Amino acid sequence: MGGFMPLATIAMALRITSRLKFSYIGMDDIAIMIAYILFIGLNVATVFATKYGLGIHIWDVDYPRTGVQMQQVRQACAKPRLNSKRTEDRSY
Repeated sequence: MGGFMPLATIAMALRITSRLKFSYIGMDDIAIMIAYILFIGLNVATVFATKYGLGIHIWDVDYPRTGVQMQQVRQACAKPRLNSKRTEDRSY
């Protein structure tokens, strides 16, 4: 995932440069910029999660040292997902 960061940066920079020089910035370019910002956030979150135990079996995690940080990273990643879910009253 992080290996594609330079490729994505170059591709986006070339696209935006060509759009500014020869055309105009459209809605598709804005969507690409938003996706790129989210891609950077995903890479940063993955680096921090790896630092705190991502990829290690849960039995091998030294809980007093890194278990609390792992839970904090998990909660930080789960908050946007939980906030985006729609709650409905399904009383039949």
